[in-house]
Amino acid sequence: MDTHHSLVAADGCTLPLTRVEWNAMRVPRSAGIATLKALSPRIGAVLETSDDLYFFIAPGTRKTVATHVPDTWALSVRRQLSIPPSRRTQGPGPVWHIHPDINWHTDGAALLAALRDVSTFPDWIPDGGGVRWTRVGELGWHALTLPLHLGNRVLAQLGDTSGAVIQEDIEPHLTWLIEPNAPAVQHLRADDRCTLAGDDGSFLFVPGMTRDHLVWWRITPEPDRLLTDAPRLADAITTTLHHRTPGGAAR
Repeated sequence: MDTHHSLVAADGCTLPLTRVEWNAMRVPRSAGIATLKALSPRIGAVLETSDDLYFFIAPGTRKTVATHVPDTWALSVRRQLSIPPSRRTQGPGPVWHIHPDINWHTDGAALLAALRDVSTFPDWIPDGGGVRWTRVGELGWHALTLPLHLGNRVLAQLGDTSGAVIQEDIEPHLTWLIEPNAPAVQHLRADDRCTLAGDDGSFLFVPGMTRDHLVWWRITPEPDRLLTDAPRLADAITTTLHHRTPGGAAR
C-alpha cells in the first residue's frame, strides 16, 4: 500500500528510503516557484504540497538560511513532514516537484541567494530574527514613536490603513515609519508623548521578519504596506490624545 512516512525534521535526522541526513525549508508556493527558476539547475529534491514547496538542505545549515520572504522558515525539531514514495508526482497528498535522486540537498547559500532575489522586501530589513541598529533618515523614511498604551489606541483608529509598525517591549512603545519631514506631523513635536525621529542622528532598531520578542514587527511590512500616510496618522494621534471621558476631562 502507498503510504507516507511521518518524520521529525531536525538536523541529523535520516530519511528511511535513502538514509540521507536532511533538514527542509518551507517556502510558500508562489515564492517557491520563483525560487526554482532562480536556482536552476542547482536544485536537490523538492517536495510539493497544495500550499508550499519544501527544499531539502544539509543538516547544520538551518540557521543560516534565514530570509525576508513571509512564511518561509526551516523546519525545527518536533516539526513533522510527510515524505511520499520517491516517484510520486501526483496527489492526493504531498508529491515530488523534483523527485529525490543522487543529490537530495540544495546548497544552503544558493537557496538563500535565490530567496533574496525573489523577495520584494527592502534589503535593510535584517535576515530572519536578526536586528539592525539603523540611522533614521538614511533609508528614505522617518519615524514616529508613541508609548504602547497610546500606540495601541492609535493602531485601532488606523486599522488596515496603518503601514508597518515596530514594537519594542523593554520600554514599551510602537513606532511607525513615515515619509521624511512630513508637514502633517510636525506639530506633534510639542507633545512629549510623541517622538519624531529623522535627520537628527537618531537610531532605531529594525527587526528581522521572523523576530517575535523584545523588538519585533507588530505589523509586518509588505511591498505595498511599509510607510503610514502621515496625515492619516496625525489625525489618529490627535483623536487619541484629545479623546475625552464622559465627564469631559481629557485623558
